[in-house]
Amino acid sequence: MKFIEGAKEGFIRWEGSADMALEMVSASSAQKDTVDLRIAYWEAGITEYWLVDAREEEIRFDILKHGPRGYTATRRQAGGWLRSAVFGRSFMLTQTNYATGQPRVVLTVRE
Repeated sequence: MKFIEGAKEGFIRWEGSADMALEMVSASSAQKDTVDLRIAYWEAGITEYWLVDAREEEIRFDILKHGPRGYTATRRQAGGWLRSAVFGRSFMLTQTNYATGQPRVVLTVRE
């Protein structure tokens, strides 16, 4: 990313592609999130595409990495951890419920 300074003061915009994008899949966005944006983000050069799908009972979390012909899924480490090259750390997304029954999603980070 490159910061572009304004003529009078401060920065007015960034140029370049993001290092990471995250999308939450919903019933109305499944095609867009899993196909359309996957292609668009890859073409834009975004290094990692994090995709979360909580529509089923068990939450699905993938870190997709930019490759020469598209994104490929990061292999899960022991215990279900996913390693991010962008952040240099491993992540796990878990879902439980609050006492009220509402879902509670937690992103855990480790070195």
